[in-house]
Amino acid sequence: MVDETKIAAAVVKALNESRTIDPETHHEHHEFITVMKRREAKRAQMYEAVTLHLAKFGSVALMSAVFVAIWFYLTYSGKG
Repeated sequence: MVDETKIAAAVVKALNESRTIDPETHHEHHEFITVMKRREAKRAQMYEAVTLHLAKFGSVALMSAVFVAIWFYLTYSGKG
C-alpha cells in the first residue's frame, strides 16, 4: 500500500520547487502589474468621462426635442 502522506509531501515539495522565480523576474512581474493597474485606472476614468459626456449630450438632445415640439405646436396649431 502507498503511504498517502509521502505522496502529499512529494507533491507539495514539487510545487514549491517549481514556483520559485528569480528576483529580477519577480520584480518585472510587479512592474507589469503596476502598469496594468494604472492602465485600468486610466480606462475607468475615460469611461466615466465618456458616460458623463453622453449623459449631457442626451439631456441637451431631449430638451431640444421638447422645445422643437412646443415650437411646432405653437407655430402650426394657430395658438401661438
